[in-house]
Amino acid sequence: MIIGISIFFACVVAVFGIIAVHEYGHYLAGASSGIPRSAMSVRLFVFPQHVALRSENRWLHPQRDYERYVAASMALLKSRNRAGFYVAGGLLVQTLAFVALVFSMAAAGVPRFVLSPVVFALVSVPCLYLLFDLLSSHFKKKPSGDFSFLWRISPVASCVLTLFVFGAHVGVLLHVLKTA
Repeated sequence: MIIGISIFFACVVAVFGIIAVHEYGHYLAGASSGIPRSAMSVRLFVFPQHVALRSENRWLHPQRDYERYVAASMALLKSRNRAGFYVAGGLLVQTLAFVALVFSMAAAGVPRFVLSPVVFALVSVPCLYLLFDLLSSHFKKKPSGDFSFLWRISPVASCVLTLFVFGAHVGVLLHVLKTA
């Protein structure tokens, strides 16, 4: 029973950690694309987690303040390519961190009965994220998450990123299942 509870908490910590990595991926991509660090704030202890942008002495939420958030981000980023990188940054960094974490855990000798549930939990994150993004975007009739925001900027980039994210996650999952 203690092992089961420990595995559960390992999964929870891994999921929260990967969400934090995701949001800081946006932050780093934004900072490298022209958004001043002082104009961004990572919000981890709210739902949904996000990077708020400061505009006119107010913090903007990417969903609740959609029009103002887009206008503020484009004023800072100045191009669709930079905007695309800012939006994609979270998923790119999250995916790279996921791959590095799983292979580090495997190299450190973490037993399969711990590694497999953690990997399953981490693979579920982008799956659920895409599902909620698609459903919310459909019902709200506006982008609601990274996949749909990126689709608005560049459908091709959105498709490529989605294939990369899911290809990497499924590939790592299959590798863990095969080598165990």
